[in-house]
Amino acid sequence: MVLHDVKGAHELAGKLAEIFHFLLRNRHFNETVQHAAYRRDVLPWPDTASKLVSLLHSKANTQASGSLDDLGETWQSLHENYEHFERIETIEDLASALWLIADPEKKRPKAKRSVLDEMWTALTHAKGFGGKTAALFVKSIVDIHTLDVNKDLSFLHDFTISSEDFLMVPVDRVILHIFTEIGLGSPSFTKINGVIREYGLQSSRWPTLWDDLWFWGFITQRMAKIAPTAGEKEVSTMVRRTELNEPKFWSILGTPAHLWPQVREAAEEFRTIVTSPALLPA
Repeated sequence: MVLHDVKGAHELAGKLAEIFHFLLRNRHFNETVQHAAYRRDVLPWPDTASKLVSLLHSKANTQASGSLDDLGETWQSLHENYEHFERIETIEDLASALWLIADPEKKRPKAKRSVLDEMWTALTHAKGFGGKTAALFVKSIVDIHTLDVNKDLSFLHDFTISSEDFLMVPVDRVILHIFTEIGLGSPSFTKINGVIREYGLQSSRWPTLWDDLWFWGFITQRMAKIAPTAGEKEVSTMVRRTELNEPKFWSILGTPAHLWPQVREAAEEFRTIVTSPALLPA
């Protein structure tokens, strides 16, 4: 993806760099939140296959309006191919197994690709899944097997990924709003991931870093009612605003409650970064 507006590209690069370094400094807050969620998804289940099924269901259920009929076909296919999931030991095994529950009309690409991209592509072809939910699943697998906080949750063997691998960011309305605020025109899942990839703002130590945008965006966004102006129909509209929203922090199961003063300070910094003019890179 190439941004042709040079001034706009420089401003966006500056803003993304600010956000990237903010996320690096504050990684530990969302790690705590995510670890609690992964424990709920993984620990109750006794073997690799059941852990994977739990994670797939968990991510599919994040959709606001998923199709139960489509997902039903995927869950049925998963049941029919369960023996393959029982034999999974490595990330390569997992990528191959995910193609078994993909829509049979979708063909596996012939071109060689990274195992993470293979996993994401396969799952986007499973009925009821989309780019965001597929990205959430891949992200959860990587987090569980690469972050020290999740050592007690890992279940795949010999888990390694290349520092060159790019993980798709699970873009939702919260993240779309952030990119709108920082000046990316018509943001979308594809466009946002393209911009992040283009600027090379990645961390080999924390490959899922950009997903932290959801946490910071979630607690710094609020829906507000806008009254109609004179002459308009008397219908109020709801708009999303960037401002601290403390109740959302307390609503998260597993939230680091004892760290709220530090989180509040960091959230105010994040809000300022998102809403202020960009610092242009040298």
